[in-house]
Amino acid sequence: MRPKRLLPLFIICFLMICFLMPVYSSAQNWSGIIAPSRAVNWSKAGVAGGIPSGSWTQCGSTIAAYGTAASPGSPLAIDNAIAACGANQFVLLGPGTFYLNEGICFGTGTSGSGSSVTCSGAKNNVVLRGSGADQTKLIFSGGYGCEGPLSAICMENGDNSWPGGPNQTANWTAGYAAGSTSITLSNVNGLVANRSLIMLDQCDDGFTGTGCSSGTSTDTGAVWNCYVVGMCSSVGGGPGGAGRNNRSQQQQVLVTGISGTGPYTVTISPGLYMPNWRAAQSPGAFWANVTTTQQGVENLSIDAAAVTGSPTMATGIIVYNCYSCWITGNRMLFTERNHVWIYESSHVTVANNYMYGSQNATDLSYGVEHYLGSDELIVNNIGEHIVSPYLQGGADEGVVWAYNFGIDDYYQTAPGWFMAGSWLHAAGSAMDLWEGNQQSGFTSDNRHGTHHFTTLFRNYFQGTQAFCAGSPCGSQTVAIQNYANSRYFNVIGNVLGSPYQNNYGSIASNGVDGNSSVYTVGWSGNGGAPDPSCCAMDALTPNSLLRWGNYDTVNAAVRFVSNEVPSNFNDGSGSPSLFVNPVPGSQTLPASFYTSSQPPFWTTPYGTPPWPAIGPDVSNGSLPNTGGHANNIPAELCYINAPVDTSYQNSYQVTAASWSNGTATLTIGSNAVVQGEVRVTGITPPGYNVPDGVQITGKSGNTISYPLASNPGNFASGGTLTWPNIRLFNASNCYGSSGGTPPAPPTGLTVVVH
Repeated sequence: MRPKRLLPLFIICFLMICFLMPVYSSAQNWSGIIAPSRAVNWSKAGVAGGIPSGSWTQCGSTIAAYGTAASPGSPLAIDNAIAACGANQFVLLGPGTFYLNEGICFGTGTSGSGSSVTCSGAKNNVVLRGSGADQTKLIFSGGYGCEGPLSAICMENGDNSWPGGPNQTANWTAGYAAGSTSITLSNVNGLVANRSLIMLDQCDDGFTGTGCSSGTSTDTGAVWNCYVVGMCSSVGGGPGGAGRNNRSQQQQVLVTGISGTGPYTVTISPGLYMPNWRAAQSPGAFWANVTTTQQGVENLSIDAAAVTGSPTMATGIIVYNCYSCWITGNRMLFTERNHVWIYESSHVTVANNYMYGSQNATDLSYGVEHYLGSDELIVNNIGEHIVSPYLQGGADEGVVWAYNFGIDDYYQTAPGWFMAGSWLHAAGSAMDLWEGNQQSGFTSDNRHGTHHFTTLFRNYFQGTQAFCAGSPCGSQTVAIQNYANSRYFNVIGNVLGSPYQNNYGSIASNGVDGNSSVYTVGWSGNGGAPDPSCCAMDALTPNSLLRWGNYDTVNAAVRFVSNEVPSNFNDGSGSPSLFVNPVPGSQTLPASFYTSSQPPFWTTPYGTPPWPAIGPDVSNGSLPNTGGHANNIPAELCYINAPVDTSYQNSYQVTAASWSNGTATLTIGSNAVVQGEVRVTGITPPGYNVPDGVQITGKSGNTISYPLASNPGNFASGGTLTWPNIRLFNASNCYGSSGGTPPAPPTGLTVVVH
C-alpha cells in the first residue's frame, strides 16, 4: 500500500508540475484527470485545419479503367495526370478494374527501361480519387520504388532524404523547455517558413557527441531513451531507418519563422512535448530540402498481393516527407509489410479505410505502421486478418489512434499465440493517445526499446480473440501488457478483459500467470516472466502507471481506486517524482481527450452508437461481458454490415456437421487454411447455417468449429462454407457524413464473436 501523502507536499508537487509544464496544457479535455506533465494537446492531430472538402475541383477527364490481368498497363497515364493538376485539384479514376504493372507516384512520371516508370519532383495540393472503393479497383503486378521501399502508391516529396542520409542537419543549441516554440539552430539551409518540417532529436541517455558514439546506455531512473540489447531491448536493431543512430527520442515540427544570421532563431509549431530535452544530450535537427503538402488518396481499392520487396519492404501506400496529407475511404488488400506506412511525415490523417490480410502473416505484417513523425490522426479504420493492424513502429510524439476496429489478428508463425491489435514496438514513442478503439488488446513491448507517457482512454480491449492461427489462444492473452520500461502510462475509462481472464494483474516481480491476466506490467519477458537476456524487470513501470475508472471482467466492476493513482512515488527526477499524478477530484470523465464534439463519422445507417460508446459512465451497452459499459463503434458496425466481395471467396463443400455444448463442428472437403470469419449456407437442418458470418473457434484438419447456441439437430445433407469474406467496402455506404445511399442491412444478422 502506498503511504498517505501530506497535504503540503501534495500542493507543492502539484504547483511545481504546473509551473514546469507549457501553457497549452492548462485547458485540455483531460485537465484535472491527468497531470500536465504526462499529456499534451491532442486536439490538433491530423491534417492541419481538417481534410479539405467541397471546394477542390477535378482536373482533366475521368480516367477509364485499363489493362488486363494478362497484360497490365503502365501507371504513367495516372502519374502524369497527377502532375498536370493545378493546386487544390483531384484526378478522378472511373469505375472498373485497373491492372497496373507498377506503382503510382505523386510526381512527374517518365518512361524508364523496359516497362518501368521513374518519377521526379513532387506534386502538392492534389488528390488521387476513385469512384468508391467498391467501384474503382487497382490490381498491381509490381510496385514503385518510393525512396527505397516498394509501394502500390507513393505519396512522396521526390527528395531522397532519410535519417541515414539527411539532406540537411544542424546543431540545436538553445530552447529546450517543454512547450517552447522557439529554438536555436546552427543551420537553416533549405528551410521555408510555414512549409518545412524538421526532425528534432538528441542522444539517448548515456551517450553524447555529434554521432552519439561516446558513452554507454545509462538508465536515468526516469525518462530513459534506449534500445541497447541486454539493457532495455531484446533484439535492438536501433531506429532501423526510423531515426539517427542512438537518437531514439524525436519530434517532428513545422517551421513557422526564421530569423538571425547564425546561430538562427527558428519558431516551430507545435511546441516541444517532452520534458527532458537538454544540452548534455547533444540535441540536433535534420530535414529534407523539400517537404510536400496536402497529397491525398481517396475512395479506391488496392490489391497489392504481387507488390513484394526484399526483404519484406513493400507497402500499400507510403507517405514520405509529407505535411498534412491524408488517406481516406480506401480498401487495401494483401500487402507485404504494411497497408499504410507513415515515414518522416506529420499531421497525416488515415481515416475511414478497410484493410485485409498480409502476404506473410508473420513478423513485419502490419496495417497502419507509423514509422517516423508526429501529430498524426489514425481514426475510424477497420483492420482484419493482419498480425497487428495498428502499430507504432518508430519514434513519434503526439499521435492519436482513435475509434479503430480490429478483428482476427492472424500470426501464423506461432499457433495459439495471441497478438494484440494495438502495439508499441520501437524506442522513442511518447505522448500518444489511444482512444475509443475496439480491439483484441494493447501491448507496449521492449523488443526495440523504451516508451513513455502513453494514454489509453475509453478503449475496449478483450485480451483474447476467437482463434489464434490454427489453435485456441493461450499465450500472451492479456488485455494490456506493458513490458519493462513502459513508463508513466495513463489507463483511464477503459473496458478490459473477457471471460478468459482469471487474474487482475501480473505485476513484476511478484505477479502470477501473465498469460491470463487483465494487466501484465513491468516484466522483461513474455507472459509475465523475466527475460535476463533482454533487460531487468522495471519497478518504475507499475509504480508510475495511472489507472482510473476502468472496468475489468475479473473484478466485474469499475475501479476508481486511489492507490492505483501514482500520486506519490520517487524516481530519478526527484522525490517525489516530477511526474506524479494527483488523485482526480472527480469520477466524471469527458467524452474524448482529443475532440470536443461527436466525430462526423459517428452516425451510420446501421445505428448510431451512444457518444461516448465505451466507458464507466456508459450503461446498457450492447456488447456481452462488458458489464453494459461498451457498445460497437461505427467501424465495427460497418464491418458487420458491409457486403462481401464474392470475387475473393473460396467455397468448400460441407460433408458432415455435428453439435455439442454450444459448438457446431463441420467437416469440409478440403484441409484448407481457414482463419477468422466463415459463412455457412445450404445445410439441412438450417440451424447450422450462418449466412452473415461467424468467427471460428477451432480447426483440426478439415474440420471447422464455431459457436452455436442451440442444437440444430442431426445433419441431413448439403452445405457450403465460404472463406475469406473480404468486404466490398465503400465508406460512403457506412458512415452517414460521407453521403451516398447505403444498402439495406442484411436480415438475420449474426453477432460477430471475437
